[in-house]
Amino acid sequence: MRIVVTTVANNGLPQYYGFPNNQVARSLTEVADDLAGTTELKSATNKQDLEQLLNE
Repeated sequence: MRIVVTTVANNGLPQYYGFPNNQVARSLTEVADDLAGTTELKSATNKQDLEQLLNE
């Protein structure tokens, strides 16, 4: 993430830059919260659990 911010700061936004939609923004927030330890993301230990999570 730091590399992306530094690149944008030095070179500006890419020519075809687009803002993420709400679903992508929420997903990024979920990951950030998990990394910060404020919310734990669900995880799977086998294929069946993974398929169930992906279908939610």
